[in-house]
Amino acid sequence: MSVTKEKVNDMQATDLSGAVSRRSSHSGGDNGSQCVEVAMLANRAALRDSKIPAAPALVFLARTVTAFLAAAGAGVWDRR
Repeated sequence: MSVTKEKVNDMQATDLSGAVSRRSSHSGGDNGSQCVEVAMLANRAALRDSKIPAAPALVFLARTVTAFLAAAGAGVWDRR
């Protein structure tokens, strides 16, 4: 898989050739177009806005995304 124009910290990728993106089946809006797409790249995860697929993706270490999702699922940022 080719990932070009990638930065190391605050990573951004503009070419995700061969990456397979997934989006939530729970996304709302225009036929599910209002959500974030995620593509797994070895030990990294690329996230992008599904409304603008040609825009650069933000690329994070997979473990960072996993930790974020676990915290969100646990309600760490829920308003009390």
